[in-house]
Amino acid sequence: MLTNVEEMLKACMYIRKVYVNEFYSYFKEENYSPNEIDILLFLHNNPNINTSMQLCVCLNVSKTLVSRSIDSLIKKKLLISKKDEKDKRIQHLLLTKESNTIIKKIVSLKDKINEELFKDISPEEFEQTEKTLNKIRSCLDKKIRRDAL
Repeated sequence: MLTNVEEMLKACMYIRKVYVNEFYSYFKEENYSPNEIDILLFLHNNPNINTSMQLCVCLNVSKTLVSRSIDSLIKKKLLISKKDEKDKRIQHLLLTKESNTIIKKIVSLKDKINEELFKDISPEEFEQTEKTLNKIRSCLDKKIRRDAL
């Protein structure tokens, strides 16, 4: 069993490495870091998960790296920071209209990579993988809730 989990984790890390390399190669002339690309894509796909702390947790990246990337994206006018109306300590990160061009490029490249990498995997195989990952996530959630008590 442990070997299966280790192999799954290795596969996920390997997939991430391929994406990072592809994105870095494609965008290196435009001076975007892999983390900046991750943040832009994440905010595009998850507009309601938009604080730096949430980004740290969801992207599994340090506060320092997220903060540095956010500052850079704000300077590039791709993000703005807006105070929460109820809690002024919270800053929400919002994509600007200027970010649309780079986001379109990111999404297009992601789709191209997906098509190339996964062309031999059927929709049924993806569906089964998703079901399995959801079961694993559910087991992990239960453990986390038990440990929190």
